[in-house]
Amino acid sequence: MNYKDFPFYRRTNLERLFNDAYEVYRALFGWLFFFSFLFLVLTQTLSGYLLGDNMSSLDQFMQDPTDLNAALQFYKGLLPLFFIQLFLNSFLYVFLGYFIIARYLEPERGLGGIAVRSLTKYYIRFLFVTFLAYLILTFGTLIGFLALIIGSLVALAFLGTSLSVVLPVLLVEDTGIFQTIGRSFRLVLKDFWSVFGYLLIFGLIYILMGMIFNALSMAPYASSFLRELFHPAAQDAAASLGTFQMMTKPLYVILNAFFSALLLPLLPLFSILIYFHLKYIEDEKNEEIETVEVI
Repeated sequence: MNYKDFPFYRRTNLERLFNDAYEVYRALFGWLFFFSFLFLVLTQTLSGYLLGDNMSSLDQFMQDPTDLNAALQFYKGLLPLFFIQLFLNSFLYVFLGYFIIARYLEPERGLGGIAVRSLTKYYIRFLFVTFLAYLILTFGTLIGFLALIIGSLVALAFLGTSLSVVLPVLLVEDTGIFQTIGRSFRLVLKDFWSVFGYLLIFGLIYILMGMIFNALSMAPYASSFLRELFHPAAQDAAASLGTFQMMTKPLYVILNAFFSALLLPLLPLFSILIYFHLKYIEDEKNEEIETVEVI
């Protein structure tokens, strides 16, 4: 693929970034929402099934948090849930990212080809990149903790921003695991503060919308929530157990998947647009250097 043919390969600013995101989101909304909704229903249904199987150990754990055996059984039962969500959500993220890029740079590739290529060429590498990025974030945050909470937040902000374009780097440049991490750092450092600002504003909006959509997902269960809120005599354990039980209900699964599917495609989309902004800056600087050398 020729990345320069991507219509949003250009220098951006905050207004242009959100306008471009809206244009891509609007043009591809149907497929982006369908794929996200389908995968989220699948993952949340499996999650609800696994939670249902562990409800008895959860009940015992909530009643007596000091019961180490109950705690061990509960968390042991959650391990399959963790890996299912990791593997399925990672594939969805890779697929959505490649789908967005392929729609503009490889329009001849069908949905089946995009799915197969996402799975066979990029998926495994992305899992390793994600795991490595998680280790870097965790280790960097712990090191930053030596400088108290502020140092930890600075480390988290710096590393999180620097790792924000690993997916498009992997998809466009077809890099290896360690090369993807290094390349993401080098690209972001070309315009770090702008990227940090874009991500900060996008993150705040994303979290706010997520809170609103989560409240809408729980709307059918508002009466029970308010009952727990205004009856403080109720046991905290019972309230927590009720929250987990709600996650197994089909109506909640569908509503939560519906609203989450509206937001989820924005994560790879913003990463892709920021990557092409950084790539344009890099190419622009390289051209300036070549021009000076020729002169």
